[in-house]
Amino acid sequence: MHLREGLNPPKTVQYAVAEYRKAMDVVGQWLDDCCEIAPQWCVNVAPAYESYVKWARTEAKWEFGKNRFGRIIHERFGSNDDDKEGGQRVYRGFMLRPTALGGTKPAAAVAVSQGGGLETAVKAGFTIGRLQ
Repeated sequence: MHLREGLNPPKTVQYAVAEYRKAMDVVGQWLDDCCEIAPQWCVNVAPAYESYVKWARTEAKWEFGKNRFGRIIHERFGSNDDDKEGGQRVYRGFMLRPTALGGTKPAAAVAVSQGGGLETAVKAGFTIGRLQ
């Protein structure tokens, strides 16, 4: 029967496993706390990783290295290492919230000026953008 149907753990075990996975998803927690998720957004690679490291050191007390972080983001959003805007590598599918640039807690998303092509807003030397 187990070969045919697989294991059927109790609901309490399923819940505990789900909570454990959520607690161990440090990148997911950073995305929830510091980013806005939408397919039209993109963020430069370096500021995204810097924001993640700052958040992770404060909130999680540990962080992934650049390569592992990049692989996790690529797996989650389906982008690749060749994604570029304005000659700079970007992650697609999210943007940094303004306080992710200088703080560790979320705030309202930045309003981006209207224009053609890649729209950008610069704050504290970090670029976030929205694709049209």
